[in-house]
Amino acid sequence: MLDQPWLDPKSSAEMFQTALLNFNEVSPESLDIETCFKTWSSRLIKYEVNEVVGCSNEDFVITGFTRLLTRCVSLARSRGIHVYNDVAEDIFQNLLFRPMATYTENSQPIESLPCLHGPSRSEIYTLVIQLVNDPENCVKMVKHNLHLFPKDQSLHDGFHADRGRWARSVAGHVGLQNMSNTCYLNSLMTQLFMNRTFRAFILEMPIDQADESQKLIHFLKVLFARMQNSYTKAVEPKDFVEAITDYEGEQIDIAVQMDVDEFFNLIFDRLEGQMPSMELKSSFRSHYGGQLVQQVKSNECPHISERTEPFSAIQCDIKGKSTLQESLKAYVEGEIMDGDNKYSCTTCDRHVDAVKRTCLKDIPNHLIFHLKRFEFDLQTMHRSKINDSFEFPTSIDMKPYTIEYLSGDEKNGENSSRDMFELVGVLVHSGTAESGHYYSYIRNRLSPSGAPEWFEFNDSEVSAFDPSTIPAACYGGTDGVTRDAMGQTYALSKPYSAYMLFYERSSLLSSSTVNQDSAVQTRLSIPRELELEIHSENEYFIRKYCMFDNNHIEFIRKLLDQQQRLFKNSIPYDHIHEKRALILGLDTLEQIATRFKDSTEGEALFNILNIYLINCPECCLEFFDWLCQKEEAITNLLVCNPYGKARANFLRLVMFALNQVRRKRPEVYGPIDESGDHDIEYEDTVLYKLCTSLMRSWNGLQWSIKTWGDYFGLLASISALGETEKVVMLDMGFLKKIMELLLMDHLQAPRKMEYLFENFAKIWAKRRPSLGNLGSVMGELMSLCDPHLTPCRDDENRTHFRHLSKFPLNATEYDYFSFSTKSQMQILSRLLESQTTTESMARLVANIVKSEVAPVEGPLLEQIKNTLLAGVPVDPAQEAEPFLMCLLYFVSVTKSPNYVREIIRRVSDEVPTIGTDGGSEHLLFFQELAVLKNLHLKPYLIKWRMIDYVALWAPPLLTYCDATVRENTEKLLDDILFDSLQDGDRPKARKGVEDLMNGCFTFIESKLPRLRQPCDEKTFENVLRVLEKCGEYQDDEETFRARSNALRLLIEKIILEEEEDADLASDEWGGSEIGSDTHEMEVQLDEYNST
Repeated sequence: MLDQPWLDPKSSAEMFQTALLNFNEVSPESLDIETCFKTWSSRLIKYEVNEVVGCSNEDFVITGFTRLLTRCVSLARSRGIHVYNDVAEDIFQNLLFRPMATYTENSQPIESLPCLHGPSRSEIYTLVIQLVNDPENCVKMVKHNLHLFPKDQSLHDGFHADRGRWARSVAGHVGLQNMSNTCYLNSLMTQLFMNRTFRAFILEMPIDQADESQKLIHFLKVLFARMQNSYTKAVEPKDFVEAITDYEGEQIDIAVQMDVDEFFNLIFDRLEGQMPSMELKSSFRSHYGGQLVQQVKSNECPHISERTEPFSAIQCDIKGKSTLQESLKAYVEGEIMDGDNKYSCTTCDRHVDAVKRTCLKDIPNHLIFHLKRFEFDLQTMHRSKINDSFEFPTSIDMKPYTIEYLSGDEKNGENSSRDMFELVGVLVHSGTAESGHYYSYIRNRLSPSGAPEWFEFNDSEVSAFDPSTIPAACYGGTDGVTRDAMGQTYALSKPYSAYMLFYERSSLLSSSTVNQDSAVQTRLSIPRELELEIHSENEYFIRKYCMFDNNHIEFIRKLLDQQQRLFKNSIPYDHIHEKRALILGLDTLEQIATRFKDSTEGEALFNILNIYLINCPECCLEFFDWLCQKEEAITNLLVCNPYGKARANFLRLVMFALNQVRRKRPEVYGPIDESGDHDIEYEDTVLYKLCTSLMRSWNGLQWSIKTWGDYFGLLASISALGETEKVVMLDMGFLKKIMELLLMDHLQAPRKMEYLFENFAKIWAKRRPSLGNLGSVMGELMSLCDPHLTPCRDDENRTHFRHLSKFPLNATEYDYFSFSTKSQMQILSRLLESQTTTESMARLVANIVKSEVAPVEGPLLEQIKNTLLAGVPVDPAQEAEPFLMCLLYFVSVTKSPNYVREIIRRVSDEVPTIGTDGGSEHLLFFQELAVLKNLHLKPYLIKWRMIDYVALWAPPLLTYCDATVRENTEKLLDDILFDSLQDGDRPKARKGVEDLMNGCFTFIESKLPRLRQPCDEKTFENVLRVLEKCGEYQDDEETFRARSNALRLLIEKIILEEEEDADLASDEWGGSEIGSDTHEMEVQLDEYNST
């Protein structure tokens, strides 16, 4: 039975299930496995796949034979029978990836689709893996999959792949992409496209493709052809839109939404203007254009005045009208001309009563009604939308509105035949008069009138639509009631309603009706050249669609794993096979697997590639060759990849491969030494290739700051490997690029780079990217450079000017590094303000200050010092920490006592201003200063300077809101001040005690109350203890005690005031009482200070 040609792909499931059960139950020894395999594989290879893009279902013939063959292969392997031959290759090409078609001069394109059903493809992949379980077939399969990738372009342009939104919808039609605000265009063009006679007219129109004056018609023809034949979900109407000009000859602005009725008139005017002959123009107008008569009929004489006018859409008033028939009736009834508005009859030469009306003379087969839902309000001087309910029928007789019916012989008109039209489309506007969205409901002209099939075209989305919901979806009116803030009920108007109605003459519609599946529409003929082009695009699309499948990624992983296993111990060893497999895995990774978020299949593919790199240094070299040759590889995998896990896995691959080559193949690692003993050129070294690839992707950093951490993290990891890596990176210009990046919002953009500079400038203006890894790279590269050395020219090799193991900066680098605004070095300031580069910048500062060629004091050192000091007064104060840390490094290596004094003084000046933030950070600065050793200065110089300014920095920290800061400040004072006094009378320390005591009194008396920071009794415990210690060294103990007691009274008042303020706030007392208490406190302070 399985050999019969009539097997039904939809109803043979049970038969194949039975066959598989029987096959499993039969004893393997009694089976002729080779014959079974040969017969079933032949059927599968020759099977004609019947697929419909967008609505793929399981083909039970395919899955049935696939399962039987999979079981057959398993049995053959268990019995040691080799039955594979070249079957895998044929199955792969027939069911998974069809070969691209080639055409002769007269051949016609034939659609030939592979199996598109996902679960079925998974089973076919499993079968193929089993069939390539030998070196020869495995190598062939790797080659076949390599050839799937296009040679001169990427598979997918975007960095995110949403495969589920790529293919034609289940409804069987193609949508139009919204290019910005082009929904008005999309909704109208889909209505025109679904009119088969109009579509045929456009597709068959003879035009000269090269004629610029006919490009709008040409691109409309291309658009209709793609909407008809394309497999994609939606077509981009870019070329068509760019060919449309307004009445002034200017290209339309896709960012500005047009009124769809106005656009309808514009596009038909433009299309007619490009018709090559009057005959074609007349035929074009006949599709939607008719004639109406402006008639004035006298009631007092037999005379009638008539004027014929063309029309393309009937304008229907809806205000005060409830139905289309009522609006049309008013349209033809006209107005009475009497009284002062009598009609002047030229024949009778007198004024007579008359009726002025509009009648239809010639009605086209395709009729459009424009419902006038927008009106201009003369009071508000704004457009408004009429959301009133307006009904329209599914069929309408247009005879009563014709000149023939309404003429003088109306009795004959009443007995004449009807002229019936059926509703075939509704163009809907949703929103207000100022903004909104257009979409369309359209009837399939091939469906029968008794059971019409409708679709909703909403830009890219096309779906089935139930025509019974037209009243609710299109009539407008109200949609329930709601209540306002006062409890009054009011009706909610529907924001969506019909704006244009499309009718088609019933006689024409019935002649085109056929009985067939809506998913397979009868296609109209298109020019052969265009048909071949779209067919080629469809083949490429199907290949891409099938490759961007998790089943395919998993298949590639299994194929690579199988290749590794089969060739692991093969003799003779041929690396070319391993290379091909590696390249296949890398291509799949770069172009497919990393375009999905958290793909488990992609993760597994990373792991198998890692195994290739672990087992073979040659594969590591191939990996870097691939990176160098694939210009977009690092951009796709790292710089612009939106998925953190994919970026992290790629970084792991790069660094592992780099370390492998560095250890096992140093002769090709780079750079070559000056002796020239190596046979490899500098440009061929792995390090140079990698750095070239990284530099090539630099401009991609403008598109996403969230990848900066990974990109610069990789650069930091490379530079941290050693001096060789740093030298190559300096040679490649990474230091200059990093400095330029940090200054782009301050620099003049070079010619042709304005857009790049503008994008980076926007990053600095709006965001605060993480610069930790960037700072690390810069710190590593600057560790080999000394800005005190005379800069070399940009085109000179800095290695020729090496001095004491350091290189000079080139001229541009020096200018960038020293670039300052408001006395601040912008690069240093920006890096420290990021709060992520403290350690690397501190080392950089220390290296520059301690340089063997650095002066004791100088312009560059002044710039650095001033930049660091300018970063200390910041709010919140804890953000000064990076600047404080760098100042510590600066103090630890400077040769200038003056710099030490200034730094300690300036920081001490800022401590009283920190408020409730930054206490621990500023205390840490002084704690580190206390133990700092500077070999260039006297041993106690730093501590002396701390004591010089103790009255500035100690009192605020002793009364800080954090108890830990207060306690540690007291301990610090013991270490640097009081402990030294216990060892003997030291003038410097005694003066410090005196200054500290006065500073504490002054701070609490005059500054602390005005800070208004929260405090209680514990806030003052540390400072009072410190004052007691100071009192032990006072000669006039009585004066000290009097001042101390007065201070305690003041402290009690401060605490009481704080408690009263807290009570006032909690009880929500009046502001006047709070103000009087505050005034009383200030009076008490003034009295205290005067005594």
